[in-house]
Amino acid sequence: MNQYAGFLTALLLSLTTPAYAAKSVAGPPTGSSSLPETPAGRRFGAWLRAFNSADPAVYADYINANAPAIAKYIKDDRRFAEVTGGFAVVSIDVGTEQRLSGLLAEPYWDDLTRFTIELEPKAPHQILKLDLERAERPAGQEVQTLDEASLITALQERLETQSRDQRLSGVVLFARDDQILFEHAYGFADAAGKRRNRVETRFGIASMSKMLTAVAIMQLVEAGKIDLQAPIGRYLTDYPNQAIATTVTAHHLLTHTGGLGDIFVPEVEKAATDLHAPADYIRVLGARAPEFAPGAKWSYSNYGFVLLGRILEVVSGEDHADYIQVRVLEPAQMTATGELVKGESATGYTRGEDGIGWVLKKDGLPEQASPAGGDLSTARDLHRFARALLAGKLLAPAGVELLTRGKVDAPYGKYAYGFKEQMRRSLRVIGHGGSAPGHNSQLDIYPDSGHVLVVLTNQDPPYANRIADFVGNRLRAGIPR
Repeated sequence: MNQYAGFLTALLLSLTTPAYAAKSVAGPPTGSSSLPETPAGRRFGAWLRAFNSADPAVYADYINANAPAIAKYIKDDRRFAEVTGGFAVVSIDVGTEQRLSGLLAEPYWDDLTRFTIELEPKAPHQILKLDLERAERPAGQEVQTLDEASLITALQERLETQSRDQRLSGVVLFARDDQILFEHAYGFADAAGKRRNRVETRFGIASMSKMLTAVAIMQLVEAGKIDLQAPIGRYLTDYPNQAIATTVTAHHLLTHTGGLGDIFVPEVEKAATDLHAPADYIRVLGARAPEFAPGAKWSYSNYGFVLLGRILEVVSGEDHADYIQVRVLEPAQMTATGELVKGESATGYTRGEDGIGWVLKKDGLPEQASPAGGDLSTARDLHRFARALLAGKLLAPAGVELLTRGKVDAPYGKYAYGFKEQMRRSLRVIGHGGSAPGHNSQLDIYPDSGHVLVVLTNQDPPYANRIADFVGNRLRAGIPR
């Protein structure tokens, strides 16, 4: 698989958009007039026009005729075109007759994309390779920060644009400390029933639930009941695989460095209707060998958080969900969070097989929440969670620091204990996202400025993440509290 395909595949594993009937790609101007009059320039200009076309057949015809080397990626490319909204040329590097590179922009993301195209040296100069890679903005072209009032205005404009283009269906909340500065709902909770999203609507938060599990584990650490560096076999005395039981620690599980793999595997799919508690997952996956030595690298592991949930149950003597309810949700006054809470929830929508239309989320793996994710929540509840955490209602200050301070390198920053940590300009941001078919959400907490951003959507990624980037790239440090 070439770099081009790898870039698309990585994005499409975590990308897509909102509900109901998607329209054609709202592609920006191609900027092809700025391309050089060389075989590479002309080929890339033609590719870009086909990629931005609203007609999938236009792109398929162009690739089949001019780029058979990447024809097997046509379907993925069309999905990617819908995700990005098309590309516009930003700048072109000096190239050769058969090779060209430059920077592209898409309408819903601040980051740029670097393209590189290579052609056959002889006529008809078919495309041999077309790589797309995420690129940082060049020095001097950074997004400008804004004061709070201007940022809110810019955010409103961006949200209206994404909603109009059917790339936002959900709720966005932006606050400073306890004051909600902006809160609004967009799109439909149920398109067929014409039921619109409201600020009170509950959304699937997927992996954002890992923050709740991590807080609960740290409470037991504070109580002296869990040693983060002890092998998990101390608590799970009957764990089937001894290589894991004797070498993997809670620290490894909390930081995704235990090498335990995922739960989205055929064995779990076959047993999905019988998975009701962490112990059920261990029964299915407990004999599985580790993928790498503990601590060797970072690799996202939902199964690791399932094991944390089982450790919590053994140590506390309580059901995982019950413990979270009493010791995390209730102290944080999160009255709308959890699968069993009554309240209006949003139906998830995902891209159809053609990558263009929107369809109801198909049943998948598994529907019941686990310590790794799957809860339902609201924007206000997640704001309350952030405030309770920073106010010391869930953990002592030292525990919050240990919980949220980055420990291992991970994509887009560092990973702490169930929280991600990164720097946006000079502002530290902690939190977690959640992505699954029909769900894409993000909680960003800025401890230094007191700002909290919650984005909940009932659509495939990446638009909640793009909104978080939009705010984070513009939030000015030093805003008076």
